[in-house]
Amino acid sequence: MSSNFLELAVNTGVTRNHIRQKSKTAAGQVGVSGADIKSAPVPVPPLEEQLAIVEMFRSKLGQILALGSHAESVASSQERLERAILASAFDGRLLS
Repeated sequence: MSSNFLELAVNTGVTRNHIRQKSKTAAGQVGVSGADIKSAPVPVPPLEEQLAIVEMFRSKLGQILALGSHAESVASSQERLERAILASAFDGRLLS
């Protein structure tokens, strides 16, 4: 089994739901017993499919991170534009 696939499987779907349901809180700390983790269902497709899923996930995550970076850049540009417009308005340069 691919360790990268196992990481994805544990953090999503039926495996994650199982762990969330078995989580217990005591004194503000959340914990899960080793037995509950061992009994968590983990989907195990063939190795080639595991590797393809991991590669697809990494590709999509890269796209998401790039979009997030672009969105931050656009927001920063918008803020600078808003400040420039306000400065122009207060200087009386928007009247013409």
